[in-house]
Amino acid sequence: MSPIPLSKYKLNRKDYKIAAVLLILYQKKNEWYIAYMRRTSRFKEDKHAGQISFPGGRKENNETILRCAIRETYEEFGITPDQLEILGALKELYISVSNFLVFPFVAFANGPLTFKPEKEEVEEILEIPLSELQNLKNRKTKDIHIGERTLTNVPYFDLNGQVLWGATAMITHSFLDIIDKLNLKKIGK
Repeated sequence: MSPIPLSKYKLNRKDYKIAAVLLILYQKKNEWYIAYMRRTSRFKEDKHAGQISFPGGRKENNETILRCAIRETYEEFGITPDQLEILGALKELYISVSNFLVFPFVAFANGPLTFKPEKEEVEEILEIPLSELQNLKNRKTKDIHIGERTLTNVPYFDLNGQVLWGATAMITHSFLDIIDKLNLKKIGK
């Protein structure tokens, strides 16, 4: 699901920033879901404005990477730490366009979720059934325009007409690979 050659994800700078995100797996209507957000376009300096992402953000000096993911999830989604059980971490990913080393974590919601999106950062919450992400028909390619650049044949997840691509798609794909390798395909059904 990489939109650019994997060599571009190699961490070759020392001035990178650290961020953490949280993939939340939860049940709704007897089906498994993952929660995403569409980022607002209010902050012009945000290179990922308007894109679909997981809750997350920049690590503060006084916190662990995991604590960062939990704090950001609370700030952006209104989900409290006691509603989540952390299952583990996925492989970190360097994002050269914004110079962030992103640490993704996976959590399970131990009950129903009520989202309270933070209006400054979250345009909307997207609740996507895991089965839609597992369906290969929803994995496509297209050209994506970013400012004056055009990335060609970018792999993405088609979420009912919305485009999930880039780092978030790569992290999602990694998670789906784990489910597949553990032979848990029926989890999304």
